[in-house]
Amino acid sequence: MTTLLIATDFSDPSKNASFYGMRLAEQLGATVVLLHVYPFVIPTAETAILMCRQELHRRSSQQLKREAKWLNRKKSVKVIRRSEQGNPGKTILSVAKEVNAGWIIAGTTGVSGISRVIFGSTSIFLGTYSQVPVMLIPEFAWFKIPKIIALASSLDNNLDPRIVDPLIAISNQYNSDALYIVKVLTEADEDKDRRIVPDQLKAYLRKVKPSYAFLNSNKIVCALQMFVKEKHINILAIISREHTTLEKWFGKSNLQEFITRSEVPIVVLPGKMIQMEALQVTGKTTTAA
Repeated sequence: MTTLLIATDFSDPSKNASFYGMRLAEQLGATVVLLHVYPFVIPTAETAILMCRQELHRRSSQQLKREAKWLNRKKSVKVIRRSEQGNPGKTILSVAKEVNAGWIIAGTTGVSGISRVIFGSTSIFLGTYSQVPVMLIPEFAWFKIPKIIALASSLDNNLDPRIVDPLIAISNQYNSDALYIVKVLTEADEDKDRRIVPDQLKAYLRKVKPSYAFLNSNKIVCALQMFVKEKHINILAIISREHTTLEKWFGKSNLQEFITRSEVPIVVLPGKMIQMEALQVTGKTTTAA
């Protein structure tokens, strides 16, 4: 059975992402691990009593219990609550590995013109280093059956076609109407091979019968946003790479803009199994069926 790890910080945008993840879990018959990562606090004379580790864990556990009850009112999904202390990105990936999560789900938002993502820059970290797909849910993206899916890719010749398996699985699960493979062509691209789809990818996706789209624009973010609106895309996917990370492909500022301004969920597919140093989780665990 598939396990979805939903990361929450109890904010309204995060709750929307959690609700989206719960709906997805209902559809997939999946188990949910609802995770809150609370920070390390350096005690001071004023905070030594109120902000000790035990108190932080207690508060986190109580909020998790309330949120899980609200999300799972129908008790249609098995929910496991986890309260952990540590670095958000590393802790999320460690717990995902521990519970063998098939997906990580988190929320995104923009606040007062300043790009902000759940746990700050954590979404960039997750998208770059996660070994499982990461789904980032915008604040006002309500759950919709993903009938039209798009993958934005540079279509490199060395692209492993198996990377798109999670999208194929979603497409098959929901009997999606269309799968688009999209490449944005900028002036920096060489004239040759600009519109060529790698034979290996084309052969792998033959049964899915995707549509290939090539967009001419130097503004990658704007081009993709327009495409999403014109084609009524429900989920937009991008690929993280070992050598060309998300930030290098979009540019750091463009990537933040792309994530925070998206009106549809963004799926980041792992470009390759990335070896990371062992990630130690510190903190206590609260579990509830």
